Amino acid sequence: MRHYPVGECGLTVEFGKAIDPQLNQRALAVSEKVRTAGFEWLIDCVPSYASVTVFFDLIQIQNLTYTSAQDTVLKAVIDIVRETSNDPAENTSTFDVPVRFGGDHGPDMETVCEHNGLTETEAVELFLSREYRVYLLGFLPGFAYMGTLDRRVATPRLNNPRQVVKAGSVGIAGRQTGIYPLDSPGGWRIIGRTELPLFTPHEEKPVLFSPGDKVRFSAV
Repeated sequence: MRHYPVGECGLTVEFGKAIDPQLNQRALAVSEKVRTAGFEWLIDCVPSYASVTVFFDLIQIQNLTYTSAQDTVLKAVIDIVRETSNDPAENTSTFDVPVRFGGDHGPDMETVCEHNGLTETEAVELFLSREYRVYLLGFLPGFAYMGTLDRRVATPRLNNPRQVVKAGSVGIAGRQTGIYPLDSPGGWRIIGRTELPLFTPHEEKPVLFSPGDKVRFSAV
């Protein structure tokens, strides 16, 4: 494990560097245990691909211990890591996302096909052939970083991002895929669009996906 401070009130603990389901599951499991451990000093614990970042109340820790805040948090996280398994979470969900591919819905589909030497039918079939894991949420409310794509359809980001990508756009960046929940600037290759709402701010659960969920796409 590698660890490093994030300012005065944060600490990141890494379990590896790869985009890997087991590393991600470890990060999610540790994050959940940290959140529910009852630490008085905890502000939040945020999982990523293969790490957790713990944000803490510096004053609260200084009132509780004579050791440094970073050392206190690191020891707490390491203790939790030692007692945490990588078993899949029981409260994850599986979603089917209907997508219209190509044309006006997927303006980069032609480029993706040219980059990989595929027909549009072949590219769509490869994209649909996998179940994707939600590794983390970031960038925008409800934006799920998902993977991993078949190498035969992987395509790099745009050199120059678009100023506006429509909500519901399904994009590719390397071997990752994601869906834009809002109109936003963006540099991922857009291959289709879904009408499924991903961010409903007035709902009790405003974002559709959670880390650890599984997503399958279908063509409509």
